Amino acid sequence: MHGRLLILLPLIAAGFRVAALPGWFCGWMAILAVIPRLVYWESGGNKRGDFIGGAVFWGLVFTILITTAPFFPLGAGLLMGGVWVVEGIIYRRLRYLVSPLWAAPAALFAIQWLVGNWFFGGVPWASWGLGLADSELVLSIASVVGENGVSFLVVALGAWVYESFNGWREYRRLSWRFLPLVVLVAALLVAGRQQVTPAPHGEVSFMAVQPNIGLGEKSAAGGEIGIFEEHCRLVAEKLATSEQLAPQLLLWAETMFLLPATLSGSSGEIRRPRRGFPEQHAVNTAEEVLELQTTAARYAAEVVVDGGFFLTGAHLYRAISADAPPEQTSPRGSETLVFSKDGELLHHVGKSELVPFGESLPFGGNFPGSRSLARFIFDNFGLSPNFLRAKVPTPLSLVFADGRELKLGTAICWENAYEHVFREQAVAGAEAFCVISNEAWYGIGAEMKQMIAATRFRAVETARPVVRVTNTGHTVLVSAAGQIVAQISPGEAQVMVSALPQVAGDYQTAYLKWGWLLGPELAIGAILMALFVASRKSRDISS
Repeated sequence: MHGRLLILLPLIAAGFRVAALPGWFCGWMAILAVIPRLVYWESGGNKRGDFIGGAVFWGLVFTILITTAPFFPLGAGLLMGGVWVVEGIIYRRLRYLVSPLWAAPAALFAIQWLVGNWFFGGVPWASWGLGLADSELVLSIASVVGENGVSFLVVALGAWVYESFNGWREYRRLSWRFLPLVVLVAALLVAGRQQVTPAPHGEVSFMAVQPNIGLGEKSAAGGEIGIFEEHCRLVAEKLATSEQLAPQLLLWAETMFLLPATLSGSSGEIRRPRRGFPEQHAVNTAEEVLELQTTAARYAAEVVVDGGFFLTGAHLYRAISADAPPEQTSPRGSETLVFSKDGELLHHVGKSELVPFGESLPFGGNFPGSRSLARFIFDNFGLSPNFLRAKVPTPLSLVFADGRELKLGTAICWENAYEHVFREQAVAGAEAFCVISNEAWYGIGAEMKQMIAATRFRAVETARPVVRVTNTGHTVLVSAAGQIVAQISPGEAQVMVSALPQVAGDYQTAYLKWGWLLGPELAIGAILMALFVASRKSRDISS
């Protein structure tokens, strides 16, 4: 193929990949995205084309960031374009050992897994299988091998289609080569169908508030009280007009408790940075913050039953000494807070997976100029790339007045895409999950549907129901089988009233038992094979 035409193939592949994402066109187009990449590689395509295709793909994926800053997608594309280059390098190494039918799934999936777990702390976004979350057949397979396993099968199917067209004269031989994949898919389908989602042993009533608060309202000076009152008004209106009973759980979205929060018993000062004023902090005593926090939480939680709980998202500040250097601010994290009805802070769960450049910097910010970069990002975009990183939590133990207990797993926003955050809590006994998120940064667009797709995978992987509570949408309840039970449309100010089922905490899906190992095993195997080929070629050159 002519060189100028050859460069179009990575661009076509990028177009197919993006079109397969939720909110774009059709999830099955991911299979077609494999073909032009294989044609490109097999026709002698080089790293330049891989980088161009990768930059276009990731730039289009992160067009969801345009609302935050128009140039963010360009930066994301240039930063992550090299991922496609690495995929090409691994593929070319593996081709010395196996055919495209196996080299492509190994290379493309291995890098997806590595990017999802290691690249800048992990970017598990826009997987090969993400667009297929609305297929019951796919969800059944995902209950055994998860979103990662689905992605591997998608790439394998794409490689088979390529080989079918490329070697149609040898179709019989090709069919036999493809037989192991057919057997694998059939086995996964049987395993998925035999895996019965357990019946819930109880349920907890909840109210989830979607206030539809925009970025301008959220970041406006003095807007904290107004946003707080809007949440309370929506709940009161729902109770008055629909004759709903008081819920056991009141759920607000990520950072919707905009008042500063701190730990019970704190002393000293809470120093918060101010946008545009690096030398002027907002300073309160820890006692003042605690008094306001308790009063506000008690007021919000008035609507829950006796013994109920108020769960919300907030920036939790750690108090520092009043004698600390003037430039020092209080360490803070994005956390899930659980209050009793009397306003006491009972639990706090920090975010373990932080958004790259939005909540954390590469290498933990340990590089020259990191403080200046963090300050620039905060002043210009309101993002805070210096949050404390927590460990994956154990499930919350919420004991109600009647003695019933709910073991609730939690996740915050970006963690919705990380299978291990849910897997580890499910293994630890979580009976259901609550995800709090603030997606106003992305506007009303495809990102919301992509988040729901990831939630549906998390639900079937763990066989636990998930309630997502968001600022602007979609607020949604997903069943343990991955089905959407209830939702509030994006851009609508509304309150969801429903019940969160409880699955037995000791129930383990095939995915939780062993299916999750597919990702690391395939990825590590492919990388080791590529390194073996590279070392052998190096020895041949030396000899």
